Amino acid sequence: MNMLSLAPLALGGLLTVYALDGIIRKGLLKEKAAVQYNQKSDARMGRILGRMDSVLSGYAPTFWAHGSYTQLGLLLLWKAVHNNTVRFKTHTVQCPDGGVVHIEEFVEPEGATELPVNAPIVLILHTIGGTAADESEFCKEAYARGMRAMVLARRGHAAPLVTAKFNFMGCTKDTTLMVQRVKQLYPESFIGMVGLSAGSGQCVSYIGQQGDTQPVQAAVSLCPAYDISKAFHKFQEQSPLLAKWLLQGLKKFFLRNNYTLMKATHEDSCKLDAAQ
Repeated sequence: MNMLSLAPLALGGLLTVYALDGIIRKGLLKEKAAVQYNQKSDARMGRILGRMDSVLSGYAPTFWAHGSYTQLGLLLLWKAVHNNTVRFKTHTVQCPDGGVVHIEEFVEPEGATELPVNAPIVLILHTIGGTAADESEFCKEAYARGMRAMVLARRGHAAPLVTAKFNFMGCTKDTTLMVQRVKQLYPESFIGMVGLSAGSGQCVSYIGQQGDTQPVQAAVSLCPAYDISKAFHKFQEQSPLLAKWLLQGLKKFFLRNNYTLMKATHEDSCKLDAAQ
């Protein structure tokens, strides 16, 4: 029996082991989520959590994609195929320092039912280096539930920078301007906010700084890093290749894509990037 004839058997064996490993992990790792909450009205939060079966049931990935790298690869493939099929309407917001940020409003598919003008709004604070297209699936799910999805795109994420200023995690002053514009566009709508990963810190900071006076009536942080310095340090230790890939992507996103502007004010940073 030659090596070529053994190849299908070897591949089948590897897939079998991979699948069995996934089944074992699915059985061993599925744990009930530990839910804690502190709120002025615990009864109200209790009712909310009582309607969220997915929060309480625990999570176990499917056996054929149980690894984090596999899931990441499938996500990138999915986005490459589907992201460009979603349309957004852009609202540009001018900042006092001359910079601009953008509100990307999800546009329902052609022929679909148009949302009423007072439909509830979900504001999405995107991930690090993210764009409105990256949150297209989230937007579609919100629309399917009767909500108007609007992505609050940070500086440099929806269009090139116009000032040499950006923030990986978001600037709450910019967030405030965008929320105010949303309120002007839809004054009668309930407004909720969702922070995703890097956007979760922006969400918490905005809510904490604005207090009860701001128009956002509910907020959720998904996949937050409670201590950003420790989170990045652990990320570098556990996934050095991903950390390097992310760093290179951010350099391209902010420095190389805005090279002329950045060089005029931050020449040393551009020289360092070119050297690497």
